Amino acid sequence: GIDMYHFRHEQSAGFAADAYARCLRKPAVCFASTAPGFWNYGSAIAQANGALSPVVLLIGQHGVASDKLCGLQEGYGTEVFESVTKYTHRCVDWNLNSFWIRKALLDSMAYPPGPIALEFPINNLNSKGPDKQQKYIPSNQGVKIPPSQGDPAEVEKAVKMLLEAKRPLLVTGDGVYWSHGEKELNEFAELTQIPVHSRRTGRGALSEDHPLSVAGGSRGIMLGNADVICIIGLRATFLEEWFEPPDWPRKSRYIQVHEIPTEFWYGLPTDIGIVGSNRSVLRQMIDCARGLIKAPPERAEWLGALSRSKDQFKIRTEKIVDSYRKMKDQVHPHVLGEGIANVLDQNATVIYDSFTATVYLTDKLEAKYAGEVLDAGYHQALGQGIGMAIGAQIARPGRQVLTLMGDGGFGISSMDMETMVRYKLPSVVVLFNNSSWGGRSLAQDQFYWKMNSWDNLPGIR
Repeated sequence: GIDMYHFRHEQSAGFAADAYARCLRKPAVCFASTAPGFWNYGSAIAQANGALSPVVLLIGQHGVASDKLCGLQEGYGTEVFESVTKYTHRCVDWNLNSFWIRKALLDSMAYPPGPIALEFPINNLNSKGPDKQQKYIPSNQGVKIPPSQGDPAEVEKAVKMLLEAKRPLLVTGDGVYWSHGEKELNEFAELTQIPVHSRRTGRGALSEDHPLSVAGGSRGIMLGNADVICIIGLRATFLEEWFEPPDWPRKSRYIQVHEIPTEFWYGLPTDIGIVGSNRSVLRQMIDCARGLIKAPPERAEWLGALSRSKDQFKIRTEKIVDSYRKMKDQVHPHVLGEGIANVLDQNATVIYDSFTATVYLTDKLEAKYAGEVLDAGYHQALGQGIGMAIGAQIARPGRQVLTLMGDGGFGISSMDMETMVRYKLPSVVVLFNNSSWGGRSLAQDQFYWKMNSWDNLPGIR
Protein backbone atom coordinates (compact mmCIF):
# COMPACT_ATOMS: atom_id res chain seq x y z
CA GLY A 1 0.00 0.00 0.00
CA ILE A 2 3.00 2.34 -0.01
CA ASP A 3 3.47 4.58 -3.05
CA MET A 4 7.05 4.91 -4.33
CA TYR A 5 8.19 7.92 -6.36
CA HIS A 6 11.38 7.61 -8.35
CA PHE A 7 13.33 10.85 -8.84
CA ARG A 8 16.04 11.87 -11.25
CA HIS A 9 18.24 13.06 -8.39
CA GLU A 10 18.41 12.06 -4.73
CA GLN A 11 18.52 15.70 -3.60
CA SER A 12 15.05 16.37 -5.01
CA ALA A 13 13.73 13.17 -3.42
CA GLY A 14 14.96 14.39 -0.04
CA PHE A 15 13.37 17.80 -0.51
CA ALA A 16 10.10 16.12 -1.54
CA ALA A 17 10.17 14.05 1.65
CA ASP A 18 10.75 17.22 3.69
CA ALA A 19 7.75 18.99 2.11
CA TYR A 20 5.53 15.91 2.46
CA ALA A 21 6.43 15.55 6.15
CA ARG A 22 5.89 19.25 6.86
CA CYS A 23 2.57 19.37 5.03
CA LEU A 24 1.08 16.34 6.80
CA ARG A 25 2.95 16.62 10.11
CA LYS A 26 3.87 12.96 9.93
CA PRO A 27 6.97 11.01 8.85
CA ALA A 28 8.10 10.75 5.24
CA VAL A 29 10.45 7.99 4.13
CA CYS A 30 13.13 8.37 1.46
CA PHE A 31 15.95 6.03 0.50
CA ALA A 32 19.27 5.97 -1.26
CA SER A 33 21.87 3.57 -2.59
CA THR A 34 25.39 3.37 -1.24
CA ALA A 35 27.89 6.21 -0.95
CA PRO A 36 27.39 8.14 -4.24
CA GLY A 37 23.64 8.00 -3.71
CA PHE A 38 23.37 8.99 -0.08
CA TRP A 39 25.90 11.82 -0.37
CA ASN A 40 23.41 13.59 -2.65
CA TYR A 41 20.92 13.80 0.21
CA GLY A 42 23.15 16.12 2.27
CA SER A 43 21.41 19.47 1.63
CA ALA A 44 17.91 18.00 1.85
CA ILE A 45 18.47 16.27 5.18
CA ALA A 46 20.22 19.35 6.60
CA GLN A 47 17.22 21.46 5.57
CA ALA A 48 14.80 18.95 7.13
CA ASN A 49 16.81 19.10 10.33
CA GLY A 50 16.58 22.89 10.49
CA ALA A 51 12.87 22.86 9.61
CA LEU A 52 11.95 20.20 12.22
CA SER A 53 10.82 17.84 9.48
CA PRO A 54 10.36 14.14 10.43
CA VAL A 55 12.13 12.50 7.50
CA VAL A 56 13.39 8.92 7.81
CA LEU A 57 16.28 8.21 5.42
CA LEU A 58 17.06 4.57 4.63
CA ILE A 59 20.60 4.09 3.31
CA GLY A 60 22.19 1.16 1.53
CA GLN A 61 25.81 0.30 2.34
CA HIS A 62 28.66 -1.96 1.31
CA GLY A 63 29.06 -5.21 3.25
CA VAL A 64 30.66 -4.86 6.68
CA ALA A 65 33.49 -7.21 5.66
CA SER A 66 34.63 -4.51 3.20
CA ASP A 67 35.09 -1.81 5.85
CA LYS A 68 38.31 0.15 5.19
CA LEU A 69 39.21 -2.13 2.26
CA CYS A 70 38.31 0.26 -0.60
CA GLY A 71 35.41 -1.86 -1.73
CA LEU A 72 32.79 -0.88 -4.29
CA GLN A 73 31.07 2.38 -3.26
CA GLU A 74 32.40 2.20 0.29
CA GLY A 75 30.78 4.87 2.48
CA TYR A 76 29.56 5.50 6.01
CA GLY A 77 26.17 7.21 6.09
CA THR A 78 25.93 7.07 9.87
CA GLU A 79 28.96 9.36 10.05
CA VAL A 80 27.97 11.57 7.12
CA PHE A 81 24.53 12.43 8.53
CA GLU A 82 25.34 12.45 12.24
CA SER A 83 25.46 16.25 12.52
CA VAL A 84 22.19 16.90 10.65
CA THR A 85 19.86 14.28 12.13
CA LYS A 86 18.38 13.41 15.51
CA TYR A 87 20.49 10.27 15.31
CA THR A 88 21.87 7.69 12.90
CA HIS A 89 22.11 3.92 13.28
CA ARG A 90 23.85 1.16 11.35
CA CYS A 91 21.51 -1.85 11.25
CA VAL A 92 23.75 -4.92 11.18
CA ASP A 93 21.23 -7.53 12.42
CA TRP A 94 18.39 -8.22 9.99
CA ASN A 95 16.26 -9.62 12.84
CA LEU A 96 16.01 -6.05 14.22
CA ASN A 97 15.22 -4.22 10.99
CA SER A 98 11.51 -3.82 11.77
CA PHE A 99 12.28 -2.63 15.28
CA TRP A 100 14.66 0.08 14.12
CA ILE A 101 12.37 1.29 11.35
CA ARG A 102 9.39 1.51 13.73
CA LYS A 103 11.57 3.24 16.33
CA ALA A 104 12.84 5.76 13.76
CA LEU A 105 9.29 6.57 12.61
CA LEU A 106 8.20 7.23 16.19
CA ASP A 107 11.35 9.05 17.25
CA SER A 108 11.27 11.32 14.20
CA MET A 109 7.98 12.74 15.51
CA ALA A 110 9.03 13.13 19.16
CA TYR A 111 9.46 16.85 19.80
CA PRO A 112 11.44 18.44 18.33
CA PRO A 113 10.64 16.41 15.20
CA GLY A 114 13.48 15.86 12.79
CA PRO A 115 15.25 13.48 10.41
CA ILE A 116 16.77 10.11 11.30
CA ALA A 117 19.09 8.03 9.10
CA LEU A 118 19.27 4.23 9.18
CA GLU A 119 22.02 2.42 7.30
CA PHE A 120 21.69 -1.17 6.03
CA PRO A 121 24.84 -3.05 4.92
CA ILE A 122 24.30 -5.36 1.98
CA ASN A 123 24.93 -8.48 4.09
CA ASN A 124 21.94 -7.42 6.23
CA LEU A 125 19.71 -6.84 3.19
CA ASN A 126 20.68 -10.21 1.68
CA SER A 127 19.85 -12.15 4.85
CA LYS A 128 16.80 -14.38 5.08
CA GLY A 129 15.48 -17.25 7.10
CA PRO A 130 12.63 -18.54 9.28
CA ASP A 131 13.34 -16.31 12.30
CA LYS A 132 10.80 -13.66 13.25
CA GLN A 133 11.66 -10.00 13.66
CA GLN A 134 12.75 -9.30 17.22
CA LYS A 135 11.71 -6.52 19.64
CA TYR A 136 8.84 -5.54 17.33
CA ILE A 137 5.15 -5.23 18.14
CA PRO A 138 2.20 -4.07 16.00
CA SER A 139 1.59 -0.33 16.18
CA ASN A 140 -1.74 -0.67 18.02
CA GLN A 141 -0.01 -2.35 20.96
CA GLY A 142 2.57 0.37 21.64
CA VAL A 143 2.52 2.88 24.50
CA LYS A 144 0.88 6.23 23.76
CA ILE A 145 2.59 9.23 25.32
CA PRO A 146 0.18 12.07 26.19
CA PRO A 147 1.21 15.67 25.47
CA SER A 148 2.76 17.44 28.44
CA GLN A 149 1.20 20.40 30.26
CA GLY A 150 2.79 23.46 31.81
CA ASP A 151 3.11 24.24 35.50
CA PRO A 152 -0.34 25.67 36.43
CA ALA A 153 1.19 28.30 38.71
CA GLU A 154 3.48 29.58 35.96
CA VAL A 155 0.64 29.51 33.44
CA GLU A 156 -1.46 31.70 35.75
CA LYS A 157 1.41 34.15 36.21
CA ALA A 158 1.87 34.40 32.46
CA VAL A 159 -1.83 34.98 31.79
CA LYS A 160 -2.04 37.66 34.47
CA MET A 161 1.01 39.43 33.04
CA LEU A 162 -0.53 39.39 29.55
CA LEU A 163 -3.93 40.60 30.76
CA GLU A 164 -2.40 43.44 32.76
CA ALA A 165 -0.16 44.56 29.91
CA LYS A 166 -1.08 47.63 27.85
CA ARG A 167 0.65 46.44 24.69
CA PRO A 168 1.04 42.63 24.77
CA LEU A 169 2.17 40.59 21.77
CA LEU A 170 2.20 36.84 21.04
CA VAL A 171 5.03 35.63 18.78
CA THR A 172 4.61 32.01 17.72
CA GLY A 173 6.62 29.53 15.70
CA ASP A 174 7.08 25.90 14.73
CA GLY A 175 6.01 24.58 18.14
CA VAL A 176 2.41 25.69 17.65
CA TYR A 177 2.34 24.04 14.22
CA TRP A 178 3.77 20.67 15.26
CA SER A 179 1.49 20.47 18.32
CA HIS A 180 -1.58 21.24 16.13
CA GLY A 181 -2.24 24.27 18.31
CA GLU A 182 -3.74 26.64 15.73
CA LYS A 183 -7.30 26.44 17.09
CA GLU A 184 -6.13 27.16 20.63
CA LEU A 185 -3.96 30.06 19.46
CA ASN A 186 -6.91 31.66 17.68
CA GLU A 187 -9.17 31.15 20.69
CA PHE A 188 -6.68 32.64 23.16
CA ALA A 189 -5.87 35.63 20.94
CA GLU A 190 -9.54 36.50 20.40
CA LEU A 191 -10.41 35.98 24.06
CA THR A 192 -7.64 38.28 25.28
CA GLN A 193 -7.51 40.58 22.22
CA ILE A 194 -3.74 40.15 21.92
CA PRO A 195 -2.07 40.57 18.49
CA VAL A 196 -0.21 37.56 17.05
CA HIS A 197 2.90 37.41 14.90
CA SER A 198 3.47 33.90 13.50
CA ARG A 199 6.78 32.70 12.09
CA ARG A 200 8.40 29.82 10.19
CA THR A 201 6.13 26.87 9.33
CA GLY A 202 3.67 28.25 11.88
CA ARG A 203 3.11 31.36 9.76
CA GLY A 204 -0.63 31.69 9.17
CA ALA A 205 -1.59 29.85 12.39
CA LEU A 206 -3.69 32.98 12.87
CA SER A 207 -4.72 33.88 9.34
CA GLU A 208 -2.88 36.98 8.22
CA ASP A 209 -6.12 38.63 7.14
CA HIS A 210 -7.33 38.48 10.77
CA PRO A 211 -7.51 41.88 12.53
CA LEU A 212 -5.21 40.58 15.29
CA SER A 213 -2.56 39.27 12.90
CA VAL A 214 0.79 41.02 12.80
CA ALA A 215 2.24 40.37 9.35
CA GLY A 216 5.79 41.14 8.26
CA GLY A 217 5.15 44.79 7.43
CA SER A 218 4.00 45.51 10.99
CA ARG A 219 6.54 43.32 12.79
CA GLY A 220 9.08 46.05 13.60
CA ILE A 221 6.54 48.54 14.96
CA MET A 222 4.75 46.01 17.14
CA LEU A 223 7.91 44.39 18.52
CA GLY A 224 9.43 47.80 19.19
CA ASN A 225 6.45 49.05 21.20
CA ALA A 226 5.22 45.94 23.01
CA ASP A 227 5.51 45.96 26.79
CA VAL A 228 5.06 42.17 27.20
CA ILE A 229 6.11 39.68 24.52
CA CYS A 230 5.11 36.02 24.86
CA ILE A 231 7.20 33.71 22.67
CA ILE A 232 5.46 30.38 22.00
CA GLY A 233 7.36 27.64 20.17
CA LEU A 234 9.71 29.95 18.26
CA ARG A 235 13.36 28.92 18.30
CA ALA A 236 16.22 31.40 18.44
CA THR A 237 18.14 31.33 15.13
CA PHE A 238 19.74 33.93 12.90
CA LEU A 239 16.31 34.32 11.26
CA GLU A 240 15.07 35.79 14.56
CA GLU A 241 18.33 37.65 15.29
CA TRP A 242 18.69 35.32 18.30
CA PHE A 243 16.18 37.56 20.13
CA GLU A 244 18.75 40.35 20.29
CA PRO A 245 18.17 44.13 20.25
CA PRO A 246 17.21 46.23 18.39
CA ASP A 247 14.68 43.81 16.86
CA TRP A 248 13.85 42.44 20.30
CA PRO A 249 13.96 45.42 22.72
CA ARG A 250 15.13 44.97 26.29
CA LYS A 251 12.53 47.41 27.61
CA SER A 252 9.92 44.69 27.01
CA ARG A 253 9.21 41.89 29.48
CA TYR A 254 9.34 38.36 28.09
CA ILE A 255 7.54 35.05 28.55
CA GLN A 256 8.88 31.90 26.87
CA VAL A 257 6.77 28.78 26.22
CA HIS A 258 8.55 25.74 24.76
CA GLU A 259 7.85 22.03 24.67
CA ILE A 260 11.32 21.07 25.90
CA PRO A 261 13.77 22.95 28.16
CA THR A 262 16.60 22.94 25.59
CA GLU A 263 14.61 25.27 23.31
CA PHE A 264 14.62 28.09 25.86
CA TRP A 265 16.95 30.89 24.83
CA TYR A 266 18.97 31.83 27.88
CA GLY A 267 20.36 34.95 26.20
CA LEU A 268 16.94 36.60 26.52
CA PRO A 269 15.99 38.15 29.90
CA THR A 270 12.78 36.27 30.71
CA ASP A 271 10.26 36.73 33.52
CA ILE A 272 8.37 33.46 33.08
CA GLY A 273 9.29 30.16 31.43
CA ILE A 274 6.75 27.40 30.77
CA VAL A 275 7.60 23.89 29.59
CA GLY A 276 4.86 21.96 27.84
CA SER A 277 3.22 21.06 24.55
CA ASN A 278 2.27 24.38 22.95
CA ARG A 279 -1.28 23.23 22.26
CA SER A 280 -1.75 21.99 25.83
CA VAL A 281 -0.29 25.14 27.37
CA LEU A 282 -2.48 27.36 25.17
CA ARG A 283 -5.53 25.40 26.35
CA GLN A 284 -4.42 25.95 29.94
CA MET A 285 -4.00 29.67 29.24
CA ILE A 286 -7.50 29.83 27.73
CA ASP A 287 -9.07 28.16 30.77
CA CYS A 288 -7.11 30.40 33.12
CA ALA A 289 -8.02 33.57 31.22
CA ARG A 290 -11.72 32.71 31.25
CA GLY A 291 -11.59 32.56 35.03
CA LEU A 292 -9.73 35.88 35.34
CA ILE A 293 -11.42 38.08 32.73
CA LYS A 294 -14.34 40.02 34.18
CA ALA A 295 -14.76 42.32 31.18
CA PRO A 296 -13.37 42.41 27.64
CA PRO A 297 -9.75 43.68 27.75
CA GLU A 298 -9.42 47.32 26.68
CA ARG A 299 -6.90 47.37 23.87
CA ALA A 300 -8.30 50.04 21.53
CA GLU A 301 -5.10 52.10 21.41
CA TRP A 302 -2.81 49.09 20.85
CA LEU A 303 -5.04 47.48 18.24
CA GLY A 304 -5.48 50.86 16.57
CA ALA A 305 -1.71 51.14 16.21
CA LEU A 306 -1.66 47.69 14.59
CA SER A 307 -4.45 48.59 12.17
CA ARG A 308 -2.76 51.85 11.17
CA SER A 309 0.59 50.19 10.59
CA LYS A 310 -1.05 47.58 8.34
CA ASP A 311 -2.88 50.25 6.36
CA GLN A 312 0.28 52.32 5.97
CA PHE A 313 2.29 49.32 4.83
CA LYS A 314 -0.37 48.38 2.29
CA ILE A 315 -0.46 51.93 0.85
CA ARG A 316 3.33 52.08 0.73
CA THR A 317 3.55 48.71 -1.03
CA GLU A 318 0.89 49.65 -3.58
CA LYS A 319 2.78 52.83 -4.45
CA ILE A 320 5.98 50.87 -5.00
CA VAL A 321 4.26 48.29 -7.21
CA ASP A 322 2.42 50.98 -9.18
CA SER A 323 5.70 52.71 -9.94
CA TYR A 324 6.89 49.61 -11.80
CA ARG A 325 3.71 48.67 -13.68
CA LYS A 326 4.59 50.81 -16.70
CA MET A 327 7.72 48.84 -17.59
CA LYS A 328 7.13 47.49 -21.10
CA ASP A 329 10.08 45.20 -21.82
CA GLN A 330 10.35 43.48 -18.41
CA VAL A 331 8.25 42.38 -15.48
CA HIS A 332 9.62 43.88 -12.27
CA PRO A 333 9.75 41.40 -9.35
CA HIS A 334 7.50 43.71 -7.28
CA VAL A 335 4.80 43.28 -9.94
CA LEU A 336 5.51 39.55 -10.16
CA GLY A 337 5.14 39.16 -6.38
CA GLU A 338 1.80 40.95 -6.38
CA GLY A 339 0.60 38.86 -9.31
CA ILE A 340 1.45 35.59 -7.56
CA ALA A 341 -0.25 36.67 -4.34
CA ASN A 342 -3.40 37.69 -6.23
CA VAL A 343 -3.98 34.40 -8.06
CA LEU A 344 -3.38 31.92 -5.23
CA ASP A 345 -6.26 29.99 -3.67
CA GLN A 346 -6.68 30.27 0.09
CA ASN A 347 -5.55 26.65 0.51
CA ALA A 348 -2.54 26.90 -1.82
CA THR A 349 0.98 25.83 -0.86
CA VAL A 350 3.80 28.26 -1.58
CA ILE A 351 7.46 27.21 -1.63
CA TYR A 352 10.34 29.66 -1.45
CA ASP A 353 13.48 28.83 -3.44
CA SER A 354 14.98 32.15 -4.49
CA PHE A 355 17.48 34.25 -2.58
CA THR A 356 16.33 37.41 -4.35
CA ALA A 357 12.74 36.97 -5.57
CA THR A 358 11.33 35.86 -2.21
CA VAL A 359 11.88 39.38 -0.88
CA TYR A 360 9.36 40.67 -3.42
CA LEU A 361 6.68 38.10 -2.57
CA THR A 362 6.70 37.34 1.13
CA ASP A 363 5.20 40.60 2.42
CA LYS A 364 2.58 40.69 -0.34
CA LEU A 365 1.36 37.22 0.55
CA GLU A 366 -1.21 36.76 3.30
CA ALA A 367 -0.82 33.26 4.75
CA LYS A 368 -4.26 31.85 5.50
CA TYR A 369 -3.21 28.70 7.37
CA ALA A 370 -0.18 27.27 9.12
CA GLY A 371 2.02 25.27 6.76
CA GLU A 372 1.00 27.28 3.72
CA VAL A 373 4.48 28.73 3.26
CA LEU A 374 7.37 26.24 3.12
CA ASP A 375 10.85 27.73 3.07
CA ALA A 376 14.43 26.57 3.51
CA GLY A 377 14.52 27.56 7.19
CA TYR A 378 17.86 28.59 8.58
CA HIS A 379 19.74 26.08 6.40
CA GLN A 380 19.08 28.24 3.30
CA ALA A 381 19.41 25.49 0.70
CA LEU A 382 19.31 26.01 -3.05
CA GLY A 383 17.29 24.12 -5.67
CA GLN A 384 14.81 22.67 -3.19
CA GLY A 385 11.70 24.12 -4.83
CA ILE A 386 10.95 21.50 -7.48
CA GLY A 387 11.34 18.52 -5.15
CA MET A 388 9.32 20.26 -2.45
CA ALA A 389 6.56 21.07 -4.96
CA ILE A 390 6.32 17.35 -5.74
CA GLY A 391 6.16 16.41 -2.06
CA ALA A 392 3.55 19.08 -1.35
CA GLN A 393 1.30 17.96 -4.22
CA ILE A 394 1.51 14.33 -3.05
CA ALA A 395 0.59 15.44 0.48
CA ARG A 396 -2.17 17.84 -0.63
CA PRO A 397 -3.51 16.34 -3.87
CA GLY A 398 -5.51 18.63 -6.11
CA ARG A 399 -4.60 21.84 -4.30
CA GLN A 400 -2.55 24.61 -5.85
CA VAL A 401 1.22 24.26 -5.39
CA LEU A 402 3.55 27.04 -6.49
CA THR A 403 7.28 27.38 -6.07
CA LEU A 404 9.15 30.62 -6.72
CA MET A 405 12.75 29.88 -7.58
CA GLY A 406 15.82 31.48 -9.10
CA ASP A 407 17.80 30.33 -12.10
CA GLY A 408 20.60 29.13 -9.85
CA GLY A 409 18.37 26.63 -8.06
CA PHE A 410 16.61 25.73 -11.31
CA GLY A 411 19.94 24.86 -12.91
CA ILE A 412 20.68 22.12 -10.37
CA SER A 413 17.19 20.61 -10.04
CA SER A 414 15.20 21.17 -13.23
CA MET A 415 15.52 17.54 -14.37
CA ASP A 416 12.93 16.59 -11.75
CA MET A 417 10.24 18.59 -13.52
CA GLU A 418 10.12 15.40 -15.61
CA THR A 419 9.20 13.60 -12.39
CA MET A 420 6.24 15.95 -11.96
CA VAL A 421 5.03 15.16 -15.48
CA ARG A 422 5.63 11.40 -15.16
CA TYR A 423 3.52 11.12 -12.01
CA LYS A 424 0.96 13.72 -13.17
CA LEU A 425 1.58 16.02 -10.19
CA PRO A 426 0.27 19.50 -11.08
CA SER A 427 2.56 22.23 -9.81
CA VAL A 428 3.59 25.66 -11.03
CA VAL A 429 7.25 26.65 -11.06
CA VAL A 430 7.81 30.39 -11.41
CA LEU A 431 11.38 31.03 -12.55
CA PHE A 432 12.95 34.33 -11.53
CA ASN A 433 15.49 34.44 -14.34
CA ASN A 434 17.85 37.29 -13.47
CA SER A 435 20.85 35.38 -14.84
CA SER A 436 22.90 35.64 -11.68
CA TRP A 437 23.44 34.35 -8.19
CA GLY A 438 21.81 36.64 -5.61
CA GLY A 439 24.93 37.12 -3.53
CA ARG A 440 27.03 37.89 -6.59
CA SER A 441 24.58 40.42 -8.00
CA LEU A 442 24.36 42.22 -4.66
CA ALA A 443 28.03 42.45 -3.86
CA GLN A 444 30.35 41.67 -6.79
CA ASP A 445 31.05 45.28 -7.74
CA GLN A 446 31.89 46.15 -4.14
CA PHE A 447 33.69 43.07 -2.88
CA TYR A 448 34.53 40.76 -5.80
CA TRP A 449 35.35 43.14 -8.64
CA LYS A 450 38.43 41.13 -9.65
CA MET A 451 36.42 37.92 -9.99
CA ASN A 452 34.99 36.69 -13.28
CA SER A 453 31.26 37.12 -13.80
CA TRP A 454 28.89 34.48 -12.47
CA ASP A 455 26.19 35.38 -15.00
CA ASN A 456 24.66 32.76 -17.26
CA LEU A 457 25.24 32.82 -21.00
CA PRO A 458 23.45 35.81 -22.53
CA GLY A 459 20.03 34.95 -23.97
CA ILE A 460 19.98 31.48 -22.41
CA ARG A 461 16.52 29.90 -22.33
